[in-house]
Amino acid sequence: MNITIHSDNTGVIGAFSSGRSRNPAHNDTIHHITVALILTNVSISPEYITSSGNLANTISRGITSGYDSWLNCTFPLPTYLAPWLTPI
Repeated sequence: MNITIHSDNTGVIGAFSSGRSRNPAHNDTIHHITVALILTNVSISPEYITSSGNLANTISRGITSGYDSWLNCTFPLPTYLAPWLTPI
C-alpha cells in the first residue's frame, strides 16, 4: 500500500525522500518510520503542498479553534506503542 502525505515543509520532504538528513535526530526518526513501514508493507510518497492548502497547517501551529471535534476523537492503538505514549 502506498500513502500520499502532503506537507508544506520541503526540508521534511527532502529528508524523507533521500532517506537522510544532516540532523542525527531526524535520521533516527526516518529510520524508525522506515522500519515500521517495511514491517507493514506500506510506503509513503511525500508531496509538497502550499501552506495555504495544507489542512493540518493551523493545527500544527497550535490553533485548534474549530477543530475541537477532531481533537476529541479516539481510536485504539496497537499495544506495542504504549511504551512510547504518555496519557494527557
